[in-house]
Amino acid sequence: MSLPGFLLAFANNRLVWLGLRHRALPVITERWSLVRWLALVGIKVIFGVLLGLIISLLAFRQPLPWMMWLFGLFAGCQSFVMSGLTALCWNQRVARLRTNPDESVALPPTRYRVLRWLVGIVYYVMLAVVTPAVMVLTAVNLYGQWAWHREYARLVAQGEKLTSAELLGPAIPASENAAAAPVFAPFFDYTPGSNELRPEATNAIARLEEALYQPPVFLPERPSGLARFLKHPEDVEAWAVAYRKLIESPEPNHPPWGASLTLPPPGNPAQDVLTGLAASDAVMADVCAAAARPRSQFPIRFDLGLDAATPAHLLMLKAFQQNLRVRCVAHLAAGDPNAAFADATNALNVAELLRDEPLLISQLVRMAQSAIATDTLWNGLITHRWTDAQLAFFQFQLSRVDFWSGLIRALEGERLLGITGTDELIAGRGFGSESATGLRRTALLLPLGVLRLNEVALTEMYTEWLTALRSLDSAVPPNGFAARLMTNGDTDKHYPGRPKAEALRSAPASPFNVLAKMLFPALYRAESGVARFQTMNYLAITVCGLERYRLAHGRYPETLDALVPAFLPKPLPDPMSGQPFHYRPTDDGWFLLYSVGENGRDDGGTFRRLEDGPILDWPWPVPGRNDGGLLF
Repeated sequence: MSLPGFLLAFANNRLVWLGLRHRALPVITERWSLVRWLALVGIKVIFGVLLGLIISLLAFRQPLPWMMWLFGLFAGCQSFVMSGLTALCWNQRVARLRTNPDESVALPPTRYRVLRWLVGIVYYVMLAVVTPAVMVLTAVNLYGQWAWHREYARLVAQGEKLTSAELLGPAIPASENAAAAPVFAPFFDYTPGSNELRPEATNAIARLEEALYQPPVFLPERPSGLARFLKHPEDVEAWAVAYRKLIESPEPNHPPWGASLTLPPPGNPAQDVLTGLAASDAVMADVCAAAARPRSQFPIRFDLGLDAATPAHLLMLKAFQQNLRVRCVAHLAAGDPNAAFADATNALNVAELLRDEPLLISQLVRMAQSAIATDTLWNGLITHRWTDAQLAFFQFQLSRVDFWSGLIRALEGERLLGITGTDELIAGRGFGSESATGLRRTALLLPLGVLRLNEVALTEMYTEWLTALRSLDSAVPPNGFAARLMTNGDTDKHYPGRPKAEALRSAPASPFNVLAKMLFPALYRAESGVARFQTMNYLAITVCGLERYRLAHGRYPETLDALVPAFLPKPLPDPMSGQPFHYRPTDDGWFLLYSVGENGRDDGGTFRRLEDGPILDWPWPVPGRNDGGLLF
């Protein structure tokens, strides 16, 4: 059966037109007009859109615009091909019939009807399925490429940083760069042309981990309910027991130095802990000397695309921080406040090593380190071991911490990683990590246009978020973070001033925005984290002022205004509300100092009323007080 014969026979089939064949087709001697052809294409488009609407309602219980226009586009392409070729064959037959009226219009007889059916199926699949699908993919690819080039040109015109050179800026001299210290070199010693660390580097990192090993500490079982949130100071005696067990009960996972560790006679837990920590003295001296340098820029390889988002040094930085906390507590218990002050100062410096690192995971690790460093200070505050000069220095150091600018820089880096990673997927270059390889396999199934439209959605999301963040003049929004992180109930969040973000949040997931939808919750959590840790930082500065007042007057002040200007250069607002912190001295000799938290309401300084209830205010913890939760 020839192709014209198939098309004409298919057009004459009654089932094709659902009983409307006489309206859809002209009489056999009349030409198929352009208007008729375009009308059939339009009707088919409407039918496809309605079919997409019905399927989306049945499958997802909501109308999905992307499915409707995709079905409509496919139906239009199908009708364009089938109706267009049918019209050509129809008009050719009309011309022959006018020349030879006796020409038969029926299909010629055949001995193999099954073969005719099989040929017809092949014709139909090629014309009604394969060709329209290719046309739809081509249209999506062209549109995706056009949309991406338009978005990229817009970003360039706005002066956005779209290359690693623009983002990182000029290289920092090694003498000023903490990340250039030899102790960090193994984390970035890659095999040439690969994202794998050299074996020598892996061995060096393993030696660092051995030196920093800390035995597990078994604390007494905490009570259940809200009482389990009671914040306790670091238990030096528990650490001493852990180091003695390291000697008495060696296990295969213990470091080599554990077998040769010699502790002093029992009775001085602080000295036991300091002796156990001596294995890491050389490493920590190098780290602390590096952290004292004015700047830090680790050599993140953005050319690795998605693999650049998991640098190896982050876990080790947290280990450094935990080591400093235990050192500080042990020195305080040993009666050496000057050594403890050096440990606390180093903890603040190490926490800021990631200040300028343009990765979201790095900023989250930075905030986690800041929480550990704040806890280090807290252990000295609750025992009243810091001097006025030391507290003033802590205030100065903490005042230099700005999580807000770190978040802006991280989002710039994440946008660049999204662009680089998508380009790598499109180019077909593989990655070493399992997740990236999985993404590559998934990308092989996606058309170019789908990837480009995801890239557009991703960059639009990051750019709008960056624009909103940059519009602020300081680390605290004028009306506080709570006004920016509006919450309706427990889960439904809104984003004032960010219409595209709000639209993306409420829009159903589609093949064209799936990457942005996956990463969108991380942006909210990052901004919420900045709000919490900036609040923790301001509370710590204020508490240092309160302790300085207590050292001078023997008691805590009645109001925070009494701290200015002798003990606090200026009043610090609650970052969540933009208003002063809530404060009052308490009968137990301490005080109640708290932020209104993410809901923006004053709940009397209670962190949580029920064990599984929502978080309310963010109080500064004091010994023996059960606040129902911990700020850090």
